[in-house]
Amino acid sequence: MPAMINALDDQVPRVQSHACACLTNFVENCSKDIVSPTTQALSQKLCLLVKDGISMTKENAVTTLGTIVEKVGEDFVPFFAESMDFLLTYLAEFHQPEYKQFRGQAIETITIICSAVGLEAFRPVAERVVEAMLSI
Repeated sequence: MPAMINALDDQVPRVQSHACACLTNFVENCSKDIVSPTTQALSQKLCLLVKDGISMTKENAVTTLGTIVEKVGEDFVPFFAESMDFLLTYLAEFHQPEYKQFRGQAIETITIICSAVGLEAFRPVAERVVEAMLSI
């Protein structure tokens, strides 16, 4: 797992994208106990890739984030508000045609995250999420 996390630091967008895809496949097939301890570190790195990466990297990073949160569920609650603010901000920022795929994957990830953390964590941001979805 550390090697995959380190691959996210690579400066080559294609390597970053493939590292995200590998991580997605890995997380889908492992237990929550393996993923939970690295959730914070992974979510921070993935958010950096969404922020600074090219379109392909953004798409894979946001999908990987959704996969991780889906696996860890309510363990993600401590990071939920910050991650949701981040995702909603970037969803609104990238409205150019080349980011159409990213927006779709970001919407899917937001939906997965909100479902995974549960109603109590989601309730405070529900209105903002709905407004963001309606503005697209």
